Amino acid sequence: MKLTFVGLSCFLIEDKKGGRLLIDPFNDTPRWTLGLTLPKKLNADIFLASHADADHSYLDERFVEHKQRNDEKHTTNISIFPDLNLRGTLVKEWNGDLCIAYHFTVDGLRCLHLADNSHPLTKKQIKEFGQIDILFLPMTKSRSENIDVELKIIGQLKPKIVIPSHTIPLPLKTVRRGYKVVYEKIKKIMLPHKNPAINEYSFGIFSYMLLVANNLTKKISTKEITGCNVEIKKLPSKTTVYYFDKCSAK
Repeated sequence: MKLTFVGLSCFLIEDKKGGRLLIDPFNDTPRWTLGLTLPKKLNADIFLASHADADHSYLDERFVEHKQRNDEKHTTNISIFPDLNLRGTLVKEWNGDLCIAYHFTVDGLRCLHLADNSHPLTKKQIKEFGQIDILFLPMTKSRSENIDVELKIIGQLKPKIVIPSHTIPLPLKTVRRGYKVVYEKIKKIMLPHKNPAINEYSFGIFSYMLLVANNLTKKISTKEITGCNVEIKKLPSKTTVYYFDKCSAK
């Protein structure tokens, strides 16, 4: 399996047969952008959107990885993602809005993308998710560095890999310099795009998300990923945070 962090909550997941799954692509048009522009070449076979917010839902036909037919006969044989076992479970944002948390299997590894979930999981949700190997975990939307919710979810699911999501990444060495440094970096990324909805609150929220991710790295074994992608051939022996210091969006 190959994972590419596109940015925010968007990830491109590729299986060993060449299948490409894109989850939560964000709207990068001037009215909606949060400072990141999607890569020009971003193609996939399967697209998932957890909810209708602009930073989680933006589909365009230019993303479609069209398959060339070998013959004129229709076929039901699907070689890519043969054991995807795609499921969806309802979760809630901090404000109570509903999202779909997708769980699926790629190359034998069970993945869970928690969308914009901001709450500890219920017994029913945990039962629906089952055993999770790779957890895409959104950082709490609050002006706080508190990681109680994140640690609670990790303890509930016990994944082998935890990937912080819903972030505009910066290198850990930068994040560890503190809020003021992170705030100015995030501001320089977001402000030039002139989205009328972006303000000081936005800069603060995304700064604290990185500080939350940083606090996770202090509590849990961490592998900092240099760049925006990583190939996963086997799972670590204990829960490990995979922290991407970059994303493929610019």
